[in-house]
Amino acid sequence: MGHLSIGRIVSVFCVWACAVNIKVYSQYRQDYTYYPETRAWFKIHKVPTDWNEARLKCYFEGGNLASPINDRVYAVMRSLMLVQSGPVFTGVHMMDTAGDYYSIEGIALDQMPIQWAKGEPNNLNNTERSLAILPDGTFADVKSSNILPYICYKPKTGNESISSDCGTNAKGYELDPVSNSCYKYHGDCVVWHRAHMVCSAEGGHLVILNNDREAQLMFDRYSKRPVNCNGDDASSSHRFYYIGFHNIDVDRAYWFTLDGRRIEEAGYSNWAAGEPSGNHERCGTLLRDNSGLNDISCDEWLPFICEITNPKTAFNP
Repeated sequence: MGHLSIGRIVSVFCVWACAVNIKVYSQYRQDYTYYPETRAWFKIHKVPTDWNEARLKCYFEGGNLASPINDRVYAVMRSLMLVQSGPVFTGVHMMDTAGDYYSIEGIALDQMPIQWAKGEPNNLNNTERSLAILPDGTFADVKSSNILPYICYKPKTGNESISSDCGTNAKGYELDPVSNSCYKYHGDCVVWHRAHMVCSAEGGHLVILNNDREAQLMFDRYSKRPVNCNGDDASSSHRFYYIGFHNIDVDRAYWFTLDGRRIEEAGYSNWAAGEPSGNHERCGTLLRDNSGLNDISCDEWLPFICEITNPKTAFNP
């Protein structure tokens, strides 16, 4: 048997080590890519939105809007822009017209390797308070209300892990082995569409009830959980949770779950007495006392419950 050269040994070890590292690093989220030179994961969101929504989306995914906080991060951002045809939001933002630009991490603009595009920054009409990176890697100030793609960034801390039961890095999900779903209660009150976005960012959806047992499970697990809605005990926030069904038409007969089924087809259509009741109440809730479904305005501020179905496939590489 021939002897392996030192170079061959190093090469074999590198292949093995790199494979191991890729497996470890991919454990954050399957939809993020790890860049070892930055010790961080990145994801470019190609579906555009405004700056505030982009910031929240990155936050609920566990990261931040990416800013060129050093040369290594800037290099990755530039590489991601090679396939873009227009500007992309960064996390650099001015809080008010008299302020200065900072990254979400609190790093000042003059401490970042910013290369301005020609004629920038110009703060057109004193309305441009966010920075966007352009396809050539330069930067421009833009309106925060612009609708743009964006880059999320998650630095490695060593605490990242995917739940072996629930298939997500988001904390707080609890497995129910009977339904084979994981559930999470959010006590911070939001409007229905924000609740939908939060659950989606965590790899799930607003809970879809399939039978009486699942409704009872929500009551048993979450009916006594606290509500963070400014302590207004008389508000509807202490009576309902948002769940995953809504009315998409003026015809009040048709209520659909988030996976496209009529609630009758999903398996649970037990309305509370007198419900559904409101002509402008198009979003679905469950009463915390387990007395059935209720319709409500989508702009009410309520707690909500997320669900991850088939959790083994949620974010596993």
